Amino acid sequence: MKHLVLCVIFVVFIGILNSEEVIQSMDTQYDQMTSDSLDTVYGSEIEPASSLENDVQINNTITDEEQEIITSKQTSNEAVALHDDSDRIENPTTEEKSHVESKNKENQSIVIMLIILAAAVLLFYIIGGIKRKCRKCGRMWAAKEISTPQVLERWMGTKEKRITEEILDNSGQKRGSIVRDDTVPVSYAKVLHTYRCKYCKAVWRAQKNHENWK
Repeated sequence: MKHLVLCVIFVVFIGILNSEEVIQSMDTQYDQMTSDSLDTVYGSEIEPASSLENDVQINNTITDEEQEIITSKQTSNEAVALHDDSDRIENPTTEEKSHVESKNKENQSIVIMLIILAAAVLLFYIIGGIKRKCRKCGRMWAAKEISTPQVLERWMGTKEKRITEEILDNSGQKRGSIVRDDTVPVSYAKVLHTYRCKYCKAVWRAQKNHENWK
C-alpha cells in the first residue's frame, strides 16, 4: 500500500510538470509566430524598392513625373500595409486571445485537479498509517492483525439517523420525498483485536466498539 501511494504521488507530480511544460510551449510558439510575422513585414519592406529599380532600368521611356507618381503610390501602399500588419501583430485578434486564454485556463484546471488528487492520496496515506501505527517503534502501516477478533460484550442501543421517505400517488408514481431525523436501534459489540508489528515484532491488544458486528 505504501509503494502504491508513493507511485500515485509520483505520477501526479509528473503530470503537473508536463502541464507546466505545455503552458511554456504555447507561450514559446506564440512568441515565435509574432517574431516570424515581424520578420515577414519588415523584410518585405525592401522588396518593392528593388522591384521599382528594375522597372526603371527596363522601361527608360517613363518620364520623371510618372516615376514620381509611381514611387509615391508604392510608398503610400507600403506604409499602409506596414501599419496594418504592425497593428495586427501588436494587437492580436479577439479570437487569438480567447484561444490562448482558454488553453491556459484548461491547463491550470488540470494542474489544480492533480494537486487536489495528490493531497487526497497523501491524506489517506497519513490517516491509514496512523491507524496502523506500531505502539512500540512508532512506524506507520506496521500493525498486522494476527488472530481472530474476540467478542467480549454485546448490547443494543439507539442512534440518530436521517431517513428519506418517498411520497407516491395512487398509481405508484413518485411525487416527492420527506427527509426526517429518526431514532433507530443499533447493535454494538466490544471486540478485542491482537496486532503484531511487522518491523519490531511487538505484540499488543486493543479493544474497539463496533456497530452491527457479526
